[in-house]
Amino acid sequence: MQQDFPNDPQALLKQRQVAALTGLSERKLEADRLRGIGIPYVRFSKRCIRYRRCDVDSHVASLVVRTESAA
Repeated sequence: MQQDFPNDPQALLKQRQVAALTGLSERKLEADRLRGIGIPYVRFSKRCIRYRRCDVDSHVASLVVRTESAA
């Protein structure tokens, strides 16, 4: 099943969508929230957590490792 992810940078994504988009498990996202690390999130209530698409994209971009090319 292919998922469609909103391209709007302000779109709010559910934990399941972020897990599918990043390859991280939902449990890892939960653990990172408890430790205060990882992708920034929006908490509407104790059980309603969302991630802004722009924050997910920024977090992934910050993890890019650049290596020297063997030119």
